[in-house]
Amino acid sequence: MINKFTNFCVSFCILATSSVTSFAQETPPMPSAPRSVRIPAVTEKKLPNGLTVVVVERHGTPLVSVRMMINSGVTSEEIATAGLVKMTTNLLTKGTVTRTASKLANDIEFLGADISTSITLDSSSISLNVTSDKIGQAMPIFADVIRRPTFPAAEIKLAQSQAIDELTANLKQPSFLANYVATAYSFNGNPASGTPESLRALKREDILEFYKYNVEPTGATLFFVGDITATQAFALARAHFGTWKSTVRTIQGDPVSITESSGSTQQRKESDRNQPLIKRMLVIDLPGSGQAAVTYAKQLPFAGHIVWNEKDEKGDSSEVYFPGVLMNSLLGGGYSSRLNQEIRIKRGLSYGAGSSISWRAYDSRFATRTQTKNTSAAEVVELVVKELKRLGESNASVDEIIPRQAALIGDFGRSLETNESMIGVIADLYDVWLGPNELNRYLDNVQSVNSEQIRQFAAQHLNGGDIIIVGDYSIFKDDLAKRFPGMKIDVIKADELDLSKDNLRK
Repeated sequence: MINKFTNFCVSFCILATSSVTSFAQETPPMPSAPRSVRIPAVTEKKLPNGLTVVVVERHGTPLVSVRMMINSGVTSEEIATAGLVKMTTNLLTKGTVTRTASKLANDIEFLGADISTSITLDSSSISLNVTSDKIGQAMPIFADVIRRPTFPAAEIKLAQSQAIDELTANLKQPSFLANYVATAYSFNGNPASGTPESLRALKREDILEFYKYNVEPTGATLFFVGDITATQAFALARAHFGTWKSTVRTIQGDPVSITESSGSTQQRKESDRNQPLIKRMLVIDLPGSGQAAVTYAKQLPFAGHIVWNEKDEKGDSSEVYFPGVLMNSLLGGGYSSRLNQEIRIKRGLSYGAGSSISWRAYDSRFATRTQTKNTSAAEVVELVVKELKRLGESNASVDEIIPRQAALIGDFGRSLETNESMIGVIADLYDVWLGPNELNRYLDNVQSVNSEQIRQFAAQHLNGGDIIIVGDYSIFKDDLAKRFPGMKIDVIKADELDLSKDNLRK
């Protein structure tokens, strides 16, 4: 009798605890009011040669981060030379007029510093992190890398071989292949990693020419963040980059005229609104793949430097940027986002699902991304489409929006905590041709977005995109046709893919 009673109590307690836990997970408490974020003072000066110098003083720790951002990125190249920007930028640290690659690495290591490179769609960067007492010794090396690289033939050959091997391996991965195809198919661009054909055709002369006409002070920005005064930073900039000269630029234009050439803002909004949600469906058939990648990709027609202050037909601010940021956070910005809730948490179809918007100086790019079993690929497509439609058809509740605003504000605050992360935030603003004063607007603008603005953004801008599925088509072919009757499905074998062709086929 006692044992039966004890077992009953244990079982009851377990059930009660489980119920409480389940209830707590389903109805988490609302976030508290966001804490204030200290926005740093930003000082800017332009040198006579056109180089912009930006300084943020932070004297709490004896560290300085420096970044040279060049106004030429992946969009500077064509499909025939895809991978050129990444290759050129990476090779900057592989030898200069005064230092071999090994000496350069040793000199930087001796100072306890590091130099790295990175690229974005519209820019390429060289970054330095060093203690403030060694900044004077590190800057000559940093300037040497940027101004006097030699691009040794042996280093190019090695980098070329490594890039081809890396790309060959990546093209067998569904998630990579989906992004790779979306770049050309949906965004009319070129993959940063290049194509097998473009990498094999790349020559040293191509690298030298790109460097000559693109790595220059005009349009470049030099950032200093950390334990350094503005006076010291400007003096270092003048000493090491004051005599740097530009050549004739090969491309660049007025982004406003480029944007306006595609039609007025109102016309673009209406054309998007009137399109079906899915304009095209493409399957890259990768037989034998363990999983399938599912992507929805849509090129957005507005430029990043305009959307913060864009005016509608009444002359009022349409606030495109911040509703877009909230929309993306709501849909795919983290563990509690709608996509992750529906695909991972409720159904266990993926380890994660998310979305992103890449804001650019000329246009912007929206995409959702997830990976699942081949057998559930069509179901995941259906779930993604359902959530995209829901965004544009109904308003999110206040209880759903407030946590997303809190998450964005928290992420923003954390992004200003270290020198490296802060330099990234400020560089991103300059990358879309905005000034650092926009930092002061972030918190208020995030909190001012309402559910109707989010719905309007989705309804006006997300229609007319592409579904791209990469996986073993034989497994999900019938299910896909059943769930999307009447939808034309374009199928390309992975080994027949060629991004340089209009139809993407060899």
